[in-house]
Amino acid sequence: MRVNEFVKKLDVWTSQEEKDLLENITEPRVMSSFDERDRTIIDSLIRKSLLIKVQGKHSSYVYPNV
Repeated sequence: MRVNEFVKKLDVWTSQEEKDLLENITEPRVMSSFDERDRTIIDSLIRKSLLIKVQGKHSSYVYPNV
């Protein structure tokens, strides 16, 4: 079994708030478009590797890690 196959089978626990927010982020979005509570949830999703954060020239973007 390869590592990639093993990693795909892992389930990451997420709260209902995290699931709802993750469903709403389907394409790259600017971090400043979220309120403070959503940014906290996004940081949690980034730590769980469910979202990716990219620093642009003027702002940060987040998008799902598929």
